[in-house]
Amino acid sequence: MTEVRLLEADKEHENIYKNMLSLFLHDLSRYSDDLQMNQDTGMFDFNGFELLFREKELKPLLIMASERIVGLLLLTSGGYSGPDHDYEVNSLFILQSERRRGWAMQACEVLFSKFPGSYKVAQLKSNGPAVTFWSTLYQRLDLHVNRYTATEDGQQVEVQQFCTGSCGDFADLFDQ
Repeated sequence: MTEVRLLEADKEHENIYKNMLSLFLHDLSRYSDDLQMNQDTGMFDFNGFELLFREKELKPLLIMASERIVGLLLLTSGGYSGPDHDYEVNSLFILQSERRRGWAMQACEVLFSKFPGSYKVAQLKSNGPAVTFWSTLYQRLDLHVNRYTATEDGQQVEVQQFCTGSCGDFADLFDQ
């Protein structure tokens, strides 16, 4: 089995990451009318992209398999995350030609191992494949997950909070 690893993207990877985020947003536009292509560039623009390679609380990661880039993951923390968790998985994307090979699940396992703590993940409620993926991942990893529906930026989202590693009192939030 091919080992998946996460490579922290740096300035050298900026164009690759920008193009892949545009592909991610293109895929996501199927579930949200709010996502529109920039008519001047032909790309889907990621708000705040210029911060990704400057702010230490933003971790743009490339998902690597067989030494090839197969996807991306954007992890946020601190001021770019919420006050009730350590990290947020902002974006997770696998190239269409690389899907259904287990890369995303393996990438999340690597992520949670490398960055243990409390997490928040959200998917557009209308994005059934993403909701199913995360639900399957939580079952596979036997994670205790607090789930709820919320409105973020005018969109209905499915939200999950959970801990990897030792999170102290965070697990108590699940019983409230």
